[in-house]
Amino acid sequence: MRRDRPRILIAEPDDFNPAALAILREVADVSLEAWSAERLREALEVFDVFWFRLAWRIGPEVLEEPLRCRYFAVPATGLDHIDLATCSERGVRVLSLKGETEFLRTVRATAELTIALMLGVMRHLPAACDHVREGGWNRDLFRGSELHGKRIGLVGMG
Repeated sequence: MRRDRPRILIAEPDDFNPAALAILREVADVSLEAWSAERLREALEVFDVFWFRLAWRIGPEVLEEPLRCRYFAVPATGLDHIDLATCSERGVRVLSLKGETEFLRTVRATAELTIALMLGVMRHLPAACDHVREGGWNRDLFRGSELHGKRIGLVGMG
């Protein structure tokens, strides 16, 4: 680890994109570690960038000095879990996908998951799975609807 390079903590490392990781490692020392909430203050004192999704709540109590961290990288559009006003006051920039409409057009996972969940509910999959786990196998209890002949519409905010 070189002292002259920025330090980045990717605090939710599961499924982190290898291509993105390679790019980050060209310009910074990167740690992929699932840190606990109890160690959040320590991370903000040690790293320049704290990279996380939605598992962390960032409020004024964790943004007290001393604070080495100057960037929160959040690959999400929702920022309700971050006190943006306090971040601004303390000189911490929040980088997110909010407003990145062109890029977000290429991200289909949320829409696909929504459709999968709709189908699961239409076909009573949660109850049917519970029934099978309990040793049952009565398919007639869980007859669902079909999409054929129906119209659906998705309106999203995320």
